Amino acid sequence: MSGSIEKTGTSSGAQTQAKNNSIAVTFAFRRDRLRIHKATLEALHRPRYIQLLIHTQANVFVVRGCSAVERDCFEVAENLFEKPSVAYELTSRLFMRAILNQTGWDENYSYRLNGRYSEELGVVSFDMNHPERITVK
Repeated sequence: MSGSIEKTGTSSGAQTQAKNNSIAVTFAFRRDRLRIHKATLEALHRPRYIQLLIHTQANVFVVRGCSAVERDCFEVAENLFEKPSVAYELTSRLFMRAILNQTGWDENYSYRLNGRYSEELGVVSFDMNHPERITVK
């Protein structure tokens, strides 16, 4: 499957690789899949568990490392960073519908968000007001 990112136009292989290694997430609505790029988890110091949070008023998506006992957490495979894949993937129709309801994005596209790590808060945040729409060919 190939794709282009509308905001940046068509990209070369080197640009695509750089994007895959950035602090980012991708929402793929056709497959109800969230892809959390490994660099995002690296910024969080490779947590064993993560939480996904939505700040509805600020329209911000947040990923934070957490412990196994915290509510609604997801386990990150210990060997994730040994694999050649560039992302941690979660599939959830309910979660993806919540994102669509929050953002009003078109479910026929995928969207990529670039994030920022806050050392003070220990989270990576993504402004959902500035997505890159990805056209899947």
